[in-house]
Amino acid sequence: MAFDFSLWIHAGDNTEQVGTFLHTHTSIETKLNQYNLHLQTHKNHHLLKTDQVSQVGIRSLQDAHEMSLIGFEFLKILLKAPPFHYAMVGLGLTKWRDLHEFLPYPKDLLLTKGFVVREDIYNKMEISADTDQSFRSDIGFFRNGYLWIPYIGEWEFPF
Repeated sequence: MAFDFSLWIHAGDNTEQVGTFLHTHTSIETKLNQYNLHLQTHKNHHLLKTDQVSQVGIRSLQDAHEMSLIGFEFLKILLKAPPFHYAMVGLGLTKWRDLHEFLPYPKDLLLTKGFVVREDIYNKMEISADTDQSFRSDIGFFRNGYLWIPYIGEWEFPF
């Protein structure tokens, strides 16, 4: 299984505008380093990442610290991004699903730190009153029209 540390954005019908916006972000800077960014586009989603961090997961405290700082910079970019459907920052994005795959089964994504979703899409998720609702208390305001499960960084992950 490959691990990618990245910002994944599902842009929906706004793919071109989001892509144009992301192309203007060629690097980010943290207190540790400056990182070159690379953008990959697949149909209606974009993947923004750097190859200057581990591509095989967290192997040290330094990896975790570096990825956490990059993650916070990715979220700053997302705060200014044109409208999108949903996004996620973090490791292991191989578990990513398309909208039609997670709307009926939202709990997995709604437990994922760093998941950002447009409010109207969140409201379409099939969250039954009969199921455990405790995970819903973790979702909060990200920016106008968007909710999120707050990103707490990668240092919590074991390695």
